[in-house]
Formats: sequence, C-alpha cells, structure tokens
Amino acid sequence: MITAAQFYGSAVEDALDSNKEAYHPLNYRMQVWTPDAGSRALTLPDARDIHISVPTFVLVNASGSYDYEVKYNDGTTLIGTLAAGDAVEMYLKDNSTQNGVWYYKESTYLGG
Repeated sequence: MITAAQFYGSAVEDALDSNKEAYHPLNYRMQVWTPDAGSRALTLPDARDIHISVPTFVLVNASGSYDYEVKYNDGTTLIGTLAAGDAVEMYLKDNSTQNGVWYYKESTYLGG
C-alpha cells in the first residue's frame, strides 16, 4: 500500500559529491542535489521498479556554479545536463525496460 507521503511526495537535499543514483520517487518526489564539481552525474533509478505517475519526480540543481548530467539507469546513456540553479520535472512514460522512457516538462531546461 502506498502511504500519503509517498503519493504526495516528500523532499530530500543531498550533496552530489560523487556520481550517484537518484532516490526512488516513492521515497522522495522532490530531490535537491548540490554538485561539488562540474563532472558529476545523477543516474535515474531502474524504471521497472517505478510506477508511472505524473510527475514522477522533480530534480533541482542547488549549485550556483556547477551543472550535472542526468543519465538513464544504465549509467552511460545521457538524457541531458541540468544547469546550475535549474530544476526539471521528470515523467516516466514507459517502465517496461531498465532505462524506461522518460520525458521532462518543456518549460524547464535539460539540454543535452
């Protein structure tokens, strides 16, 4: 059973001081990451473990200086780069594979 906090979401702030995997959206729908260097990457969770929902989660880059890459769960395929100080709403469209099919709200910037 999904709890109210999981349905409506909760938030987490974390340092992106190495390449890491995003938290499962049932735990945290709002994820605020602060990279400490420009070469950091955030890998999305295995899409097969996530229910399709709108939005699946929001990623925020709290750094004033550093961008970070957002990658599929395979850890190598780049979705795009989240600019310093920007945010993006991520939506899971298809969860039949490990990488899944993701898209993001167009009013935010996620340039590859």
